[in-house]
Amino acid sequence: MARLNHGQWILLPKNKGPGQPVLDDYLQQHARLFVGKPVDTWFEAGYFQCNDRTLTRESVLRSGDQPRLFRPPWEEPVVPDDIHIVHEDASLLVVDKPPGLPVTPTGDFYQNTLLHLLRAQTNNAALSPVHRLDIETSGLIAFAKQPDQRGFYQMQFQQNRIAKSYTALVFGRFPTKLTIIEMPLAKDSLIYTKAVPDPDGIPARTEVAAVAHDLDQDMSVLELKPITGRTNQLRAHCAGLGFPIVGDKKYGADPQLFLRWLEDKNTAAYLTRWRLPYQALHSRCLALDTPAGTCLALTSQRDVVQTWRDLLQQSARPGGADLN
Repeated sequence: MARLNHGQWILLPKNKGPGQPVLDDYLQQHARLFVGKPVDTWFEAGYFQCNDRTLTRESVLRSGDQPRLFRPPWEEPVVPDDIHIVHEDASLLVVDKPPGLPVTPTGDFYQNTLLHLLRAQTNNAALSPVHRLDIETSGLIAFAKQPDQRGFYQMQFQQNRIAKSYTALVFGRFPTKLTIIEMPLAKDSLIYTKAVPDPDGIPARTEVAAVAHDLDQDMSVLELKPITGRTNQLRAHCAGLGFPIVGDKKYGADPQLFLRWLEDKNTAAYLTRWRLPYQALHSRCLALDTPAGTCLALTSQRDVVQTWRDLLQQSARPGGADLN
């Protein structure tokens, strides 16, 4: 549901300048953070603070000072709320996230996030995610219930000791004999948050565990297991082979389409190209070690393939898919 939040305090980068630069110098150093923002209004309202004092343009910042900025209350976008609890014990909570729900605050989302909703639902302000899922990716995601438990689980993800399996729907007839994708990745020169194939990039490896061709569509359903854990690895690997994930805006065949969408966020206008309002990628299985020394293996019960097929049928009808 849409909600007017209570505003947000945002920690800004620490001041690393020598001596005692005035705040204006600091703002110039970090100008990219304030492009198009009403900085003068924020100063008048007292929204810049540091060390429990309100800052003006003439304020002095010492080296190491970290200002913070208050973002006034705003109405957040509507998000889905069909969150399924898959597992809970003394140290861990695992839920099945719907697509379109961000895990942590980002952009226009602050309270309408999985983290905030779960903290409110469980009355546990210490709850924290131990890995990440994109806003449009659905499926299993794990949360540590206390700060001293987070490192135990996070280390398993960082060391690639977690067994993960994803279901994906891609454009085209994916080759059934391809079982391993070895494709180094680097940052794209056009879209800096995008990973692209690069022989000099960071090694990235994905197992293709299963391939099924959809006879009604020129598409394939894949079971993918990331062996390495690079950001956007599965999306980049599928796109790099010429089989982008259906509904994937950033990794679709036309990067200019994604850039236009960033400007207007009008997903419905581009559905004829993307076919789905979100990327068809689902975290289906998760297996990790517990503090007791056992292996916890979990599987999502969402029938995402059928959901994707239903949406594809809707998008093919006059009027398109229902994005709500």
